[in-house]
Amino acid sequence: MNKTQLTHAAPSETDKHEIAGRMYEASDIARAIEDGQVKTIEEVLTLVKTSAVNLGKVLDCDEWVYSDCCLNINESIKASHG
Repeated sequence: MNKTQLTHAAPSETDKHEIAGRMYEASDIARAIEDGQVKTIEEVLTLVKTSAVNLGKVLDCDEWVYSDCCLNINESIKASHG
């Protein structure tokens, strides 16, 4: 019988940021469903895939654009690609 040994450690700030990002993404998806922006699983999948592509593009940007203290993904991509 193979037993998994559990370990405990305080989360790092990086870990907390990662989980917060995932929480915000889940909240964005829930809001899109509740607001009627997406109605089918295909639309949810398209939303998630588009979001992943855009977040990947932002990670490649040398500078990020913020509006109202929040990262503006579209403006960051535009500014990076001139």
